[in-house]
Amino acid sequence: MSHAFNMLLETAQEVASTWPQCHPEINSQDDEHIKYLDASEIFFDEIIAIGESIPDKLQTQSARHGMKILFRTCNLAALLAKQGGLNAHELHNTLINPLSFDGIARMAELPNKVNRRVETQYGLTPYTYPIHESQLEFSSIDENHLTFKDIRHISDVKRREVEGEHGPQRNAVCAAHNSNALSGLFLCAVKVCTTDKNLFQHTLAK
Repeated sequence: MSHAFNMLLETAQEVASTWPQCHPEINSQDDEHIKYLDASEIFFDEIIAIGESIPDKLQTQSARHGMKILFRTCNLAALLAKQGGLNAHELHNTLINPLSFDGIARMAELPNKVNRRVETQYGLTPYTYPIHESQLEFSSIDENHLTFKDIRHISDVKRREVEGEHGPQRNAVCAAHNSNALSGLFLCAVKVCTTDKNLFQHTLAK
């Protein structure tokens, strides 16, 4: 499986490195959250299109969900950066700091049912709706890194909720994270959002 994810990551890096400044399939008139959602879908589709040897088991709705979460995290970070007065260059540098990946890594180690509730708490789902201003209070950003506040406590609370409803939950580490590919895929998402003027630059300019 790790070899398959290495292939996926290599292809993702190739797609990210050639991403245009204004992707023709992203409508600049769409709402911000839709543009990030569309970018995640287009990015995933282009990876699959040129990565002919990527196994079918990686071309799943679960994999697509993971990609949407990475781009949604970029959307969240851009909204926080706008509040904090960061520019696109500063936002990029903040997100490529490995510390900014810590929250994503934490979520990727949770049981699926728990993970979904934690994602919702931070505004990462449902991704078809805009991130509400009240949800921004659960995260912060500065020139050093993105932080999901109290993520361990919130994860524990959500686990207790889920286990109260569904019984004990076993940890199910995200396969991409387990293969050490998830952090690289996040950096690809950051690169795409930095390059495309309809994403970070547009969010910060609004």
